[in-house]
Amino acid sequence: EHNAAVAAAMTEGQLQAKIIRIAERAGWKVYHTYISKGSSAGYPDLHLVHEGAGRSIFRELKDATKQPTSKQREWLIALVACGIDAKVWRPADLLDGTVDRELDPPALAGPPHNLWN
Repeated sequence: EHNAAVAAAMTEGQLQAKIIRIAERAGWKVYHTYISKGSSAGYPDLHLVHEGAGRSIFRELKDATKQPTSKQREWLIALVACGIDAKVWRPADLLDGTVDRELDPPALAGPPHNLWN
């Protein structure tokens, strides 16, 4: 009831801002293309990386009513086909704890690799 009303009123921008705050507090690096003009259509809104856990995920963000475009669906399908964690998050996912669970600081995967030697 209350959560449904909050989810219905939350914009994609508000959802994104909240998710970025949660992710950064949990130690994720966050990438978002702020100006997508000239970029490939449909690329997911967020790329989140947790190097300590060796995890990389992609999330398309939508408000409570919008559906992914065909180009967004193509990107998500292609990423999942490559074994990458990619999906859509909506305000309801934030409010029901899904986002928190999926961004909970994961167990460490081991020491980082030395990329420069």
